Amino acid sequence: MGIGWYRKSFVPDLSFKGKRVLLDFEGIMLYGDVWVNGEKLVGSDYGYLGFETDIINYIRFDKTNVIAVKTDTGEPDNCRWYNVPKKRNKISWEGIKSQKDNITAIARDGHKEVVRHKLETTGKAIALQLQADTEDWKADENDLQHIRIYAVDSKGRRVYDAENTIHFSVTGDATLIAVDNGNIYSDEQYTGDSRKLFKGSALAILRSGNKAGKIRFKAYTEGLKSATLNLITNIAVR
Repeated sequence: MGIGWYRKSFVPDLSFKGKRVLLDFEGIMLYGDVWVNGEKLVGSDYGYLGFETDIINYIRFDKTNVIAVKTDTGEPDNCRWYNVPKKRNKISWEGIKSQKDNITAIARDGHKEVVRHKLETTGKAIALQLQADTEDWKADENDLQHIRIYAVDSKGRRVYDAENTIHFSVTGDATLIAVDNGNIYSDEQYTGDSRKLFKGSALAILRSGNKAGKIRFKAYTEGLKSATLNLITNIAVR
């Protein structure tokens, strides 16, 4: 709650010259302001709306640039979640012990069962699993492919406590441009060819080249079965 600051330093690629370089925010809760190299570019006063801004005129090539984002939740009691009425039904986990196997939650209206949901504990992580976000990947030197990496058990279930460092390789006309895992407290770089799992997951972002064809992406780590995705970039219509 309150005010928070986020900063990111980077040296821009010379290929950015003459192009649009967009900062894209899905939302900043509740108020947000964005600076590049000390110049305030844009602000937002509604956290549920996304926005973007072109920073090409504020970039210093061959030098370190700094993006700063200020967030402010406003009043001390403000938060992202809505207040829950005091008389509303609540779920209590008191007296329930964590055990292997499964647990089933059952909701009843009086004595009538209205819904149930079953959760299973996972086994030991034995392999990696990959999931690409799109099949329509264009070979235009700009189109991105987001690949989610999961650690899974023998039944293909995500293992949330897996923390292996995953290494990546790419074959074909595409470039690995960024890696992430969603851990805001991590001091790992967003560029490179490896990333530690967080809650059993990591993310790799590829940028296509200008030649349509086959792309092979591989993720591997010690102790887990590796995984490979065979992708295709399509001819871009210009």
